[in-house]
Amino acid sequence: MIFTVLMLNTGSALAYQKSTNCLVYSACSTQHYDTDQYNCSYSQVCWQPPNQGNFPYGCPPNCSQQSENTKQYYVQLSFNPDNSVTCPPSHCTTELWYNPGQTATFSVVPIVPVNQSMRYQFVGWSGDYAGTNANGTLVMNSDEQVTANYDMQYLLTVNVSNQTSSSWNNAGTSVPVNAQSDIPTGDGARLLFVTWIEDNNTIANSSNQLSVTMDAPHSLVAQFQQQYYVSVSSQVPTPSIVGQGWYDAGTQATISVATPPDPSYGTSYVFQSWQGSSASLNAGSPESQNMTITVNQPIDAMAVWRTDSTVLYETIGAIVAVIAALCLAVALKPKLSNRRKQATLSPFAKSPPSETSEELKVSSITPSETHNEIKESNQGFCISCGKVLPEEGAKFCNKCGTEQP
Repeated sequence: MIFTVLMLNTGSALAYQKSTNCLVYSACSTQHYDTDQYNCSYSQVCWQPPNQGNFPYGCPPNCSQQSENTKQYYVQLSFNPDNSVTCPPSHCTTELWYNPGQTATFSVVPIVPVNQSMRYQFVGWSGDYAGTNANGTLVMNSDEQVTANYDMQYLLTVNVSNQTSSSWNNAGTSVPVNAQSDIPTGDGARLLFVTWIEDNNTIANSSNQLSVTMDAPHSLVAQFQQQYYVSVSSQVPTPSIVGQGWYDAGTQATISVATPPDPSYGTSYVFQSWQGSSASLNAGSPESQNMTITVNQPIDAMAVWRTDSTVLYETIGAIVAVIAALCLAVALKPKLSNRRKQATLSPFAKSPPSETSEELKVSSITPSETHNEIKESNQGFCISCGKVLPEEGAKFCNKCGTEQP
């Protein structure tokens, strides 16, 4: 992990070593610190390592002037969590020294990768300095303690219908994840949400809305089922339709329609066939009112009907027959009446009475007269009631009042 620490230097170059004494030489230009954190006040000073006679920074041997010492302050930089976030010495130092009133500038790297799915995210400073910016400054009038705070973050990857999104989330947090309950894929086609797969493990009975606890990196994949819609309709209004709805691809659907009410007396609807553009209809039994089909695409099935007027025709025929019979009866009624009269007037006739009035006159007799009486009597008989006329050749019947021919 790499941190960059910057600090302001208003004097000559700084050396981060410590010595037992501080000597000033008129020809030197290197500044150094002693063990008591005192700074040589002159700008031309050099450092002589203990027990060594040479001057590694090029100080001439004749430099022997004693310097005046000045107190310095330091900034102690630490990291949280300290067991995971460190500052490599080759890139920064965690103990910075400054003269009184001098401004100390320090900064850290905002994001520290651990691996492809784990990282540390800088969240702010604590201690003698507060702030959320990765850079900070302090005016040095005392020793300071500053802590750079980091949060562990895990990567969450979500794949919904081949669309992948990723987000970094703090450890221990709960992240809501949502997938559409269904995704339209065309007219009469959709993808229906089934379940989530988390880190290659299926989450049983999961809904399309899920809350994920970020205790580690996680990967979520939404599983969908291809479905097709089966539309069932009727050419004429029908009391009920069965089988309409969404079906998983490859499953079977049973569709049917109830027979519509009769449009009029004597006429009924008879199922003819199912019509539609889907090949599944032809593969089934389109002439059957109840049909089972395999759903591999959207299906639009319409029930086609024809009318049957057999009952109407039979009824009309029956009515016509009755009317004809009535007409015949009416037409034959006078003839039957005459025959009944004739049969009444001549019960002993050996042959049927003639239709002519002349024959009726000759053969008209009453049941009350005997055959002998007919022979002995010279009087005529009434053509209506059959009674003997008052006298021979009478033209009027006294009994019934019928005029005689």
